[in-house]
Amino acid sequence: MDNSLPESDQHGTVLYVSPSSTDVTGFISVWFDLKKLLEGKAFKGDIVKFYIDILQTREDQATVTMNIYEETGGSTSLTKIATALLEKNEWTTVEGTTTVPDIGNVERYLLGVCASKPATLDFYIDNFEWEVIYQEEGGAI
Repeated sequence: MDNSLPESDQHGTVLYVSPSSTDVTGFISVWFDLKKLLEGKAFKGDIVKFYIDILQTREDQATVTMNIYEETGGSTSLTKIATALLEKNEWTTVEGTTTVPDIGNVERYLLGVCASKPATLDFYIDNFEWEVIYQEEGGAI
């Protein structure tokens, strides 16, 4: 029996996300700390594009979303920036863009990938990348 992932040779640092690693809401998700990642590299008003490869091996088709979570002064927001349909056993690159807030003034600034249908979906992620696709005038380079 072959337990290797489809095209796993191209995906050497795969992170597996399963129901046992969920938070208390029951959603299967993984979060990246954008405040730490973008600080000093992207600035207020810049538009940043994120890319992440996702694979699911259980359902014929399943859906995931890419979300931005922002917490500032006691208020929180969750904004969906991408939705992707995943075919079984096929790596899919999910892309989403967001406008960067004033990173120094946000308490938490996270990028999340969450299963949405079914919400109990296991999935694999790899090759998380980002780039500034628009730089606000006067922003540091």
